This record gives sequence, structure tokens and C-alpha cells, in this order.
Amino acid sequence: MNILHIIDSLGLGGAQTVVKGIFEYQQHNSSLFLFVLRTREITMKINHDNVFICNSSQKYSPSKLFKLKNIIKENNIQILHCHLLGSLLYGFLVKVIFFPKIKLVYHEHGSILQKWNVYEILLKFFSKKIDSIIAVSNGVKDSLIKIIGYKEENIFVIFNFYDISRIGEFVKEPSRHDKVVFGFIGRLDKLKGCEYIINSLKFINYPYSLIIAGDGPEKENLIKLATDNNVIANIKFLGYITKPEDFYNSIDVLVIASSSEASPMILYEAQYKGKPIIAGNVIALNEFIKDGYNGFLYKYADINELASKVNSFCQIYQEPSKYQELVNNSHNYIKEYTIERTYNKISDMYAILFN
Repeated sequence: MNILHIIDSLGLGGAQTVVKGIFEYQQHNSSLFLFVLRTREITMKINHDNVFICNSSQKYSPSKLFKLKNIIKENNIQILHCHLLGSLLYGFLVKVIFFPKIKLVYHEHGSILQKWNVYEILLKFFSKKIDSIIAVSNGVKDSLIKIIGYKEENIFVIFNFYDISRIGEFVKEPSRHDKVVFGFIGRLDKLKGCEYIINSLKFINYPYSLIIAGDGPEKENLIKLATDNNVIANIKFLGYITKPEDFYNSIDVLVIASSSEASPMILYEAQYKGKPIIAGNVIALNEFIKDGYNGFLYKYADINELASKVNSFCQIYQEPSKYQELVNNSHNYIKEYTIERTYNKISDMYAILFN
């Protein structure tokens, strides 16, 4: 069974990280192929022989459609596995125009949660030719059923994974710091809500520091906010990092302040490393975080409740045995979510398509 994955680019994003994990886990699998629609200024590399990258920054072009057609024909592709909406457009057109019997799979990484009307309309239209959809969480599955009316029996919930090669092994007894070290990692834009974290810092009653890893359009605004709130001395802005292992080893707890997250890789990575998570009680974070067990949930955008949960964590941190229990719970809760598990579930879904 030959499978061709299609993705918009190899830019730095969650979908790209998932694709990279799949292909490098199956580095010598000659039946796996990847078609990348365009190049970006910053790209990740994938160590696999069957990667085709269009040497163009243009997202949409008829020439890409015909190149895709040739790859499918030359390599006897039976399944198209599309990531992100731009890729699905090409998969849809290829199936309608050239290969009506090819199986079309769409990997929904969470855009459905953003409530973009155009996305919902296009996805509903394209779904007429989609044979199966992978949802990366139960929250995503529920949204696909509710918003676009896709058949529940054709949706497969396949969670994301952690990659030890990126983050290193779990340390059973992490070193303790003189003050609690909070971490934030992600793109610095409005959706990620880092400003809520900074605004909550003035209500923290314990010695702390905050490490912010990532870059984006809101960086200067966040620095100004931290300065205006007189907390800038407690914050370190790292910018984009290439070694997440060092970041996770440096923090005691991860804070996620997004309005929604479908199945973020940082959630799997942090928990595998034994780092509890403080996050908004939103889809689908509340599928993976049990309040008081492996982290804390607060009402999204409620700065006072966020600060209260932060203070609760700080209190626990003062008691080594209780903190160690949080560490163990975090690791044990997520340790089964390996790339091997994810790949096997995807392979099972492929097999079902041909039954």
C-alpha cells in the first residue's frame, strides 16, 4: 500500500512536526511519500528519501496539480493523506479530475476549533470526497460532526505523540530550583494568550521566574506589557529555540494560555518530561489535564483564577513529596502516547479503508 502525504510547507508548525515524526519513524519505508507544496524561509528538514518539495513560494498553481498527478501515477499511490486545508484542495482536485478511486484522508489538526467561517464552508464542501478524517482529539471529532456534519463512523480519533529524539528521556527526580520556574513555548501571537500569563504575574505570592520560548508578531507588545507591569526582571525571552530538550529541563511547570488547542505537541512533550501543566479549561486541553492530578485547569482568560492556580502549584512545589507526585502523574498519564502508537493507529485506519 503506497501512501502520499501532502502538506502546504515544512514551516515550523504542529502539523509539520507530526509529519516529520511519522516519516522519520518510518525512515526506510519505501511505500511512504511526501509532497510539499511550497518552500518557506524557515523550514524543518525531514530525513526520508521520498520527499518531493516544490521549489516555489507560491501556494497555488496548476503546475503543482500536474506534478502531483505524475507522482501518484509513477508511484502507484493508493491513499492521499492531506494535512491542512491548502493540501486538501489539491487532494480533492486530484481525486475529482484524475483518480476517482483513490482514497482521500484528511488529517484535521485543529483548525476546525478556530471557528473560521471560510474554513468551515470549504471543509464541508471538500468532505464530499473525503473517505476518512483523522481527528487529533475527541473535541476535534465532536466539532467535525457538529459543524460540517461529517459521518461519525468515518472519523478516527488518533492523538499526537511525543518524540524522545526532540526532548530527551524522562528524569525521575528533577533538580529543584530556589524559585519556581514557569515556562511558555509557542508562537507569540494573540491566539496563544501569553499576555494573560504576564498579566497574572503580579498576583503571584512566591518567588518565580518565567521563561518564554518562541517568536512572533506579539513579542514587542509582550515585552512592553512586562515592563509596564514591573515584572520584566523575572522574565527571560529566549526567541525561537532549536533544542526543546533544554527548555523542558529548565522549567518546573508549563503554562498554556491558548483559547483552544486541538492536541498540541508541547502537551505531550512536557508531560512526558514530568512537567505539570497549567492551562485553560478549554477544548481539548481538558482531555489531557486532570485538575490537581497532573496539572491545573482555570477559566480561560480569567487572570485571577490563573494566578490562583499558579499559587496553588507554588505551594505544592514547596513540598518535595507532593511535587514529585505531580511529576510522576504527568509522566505516567502520557507515556503511552508514542510515535509508534500513533503510526500503528494510522496504519489500522488505512487498512479499514480497503475492507
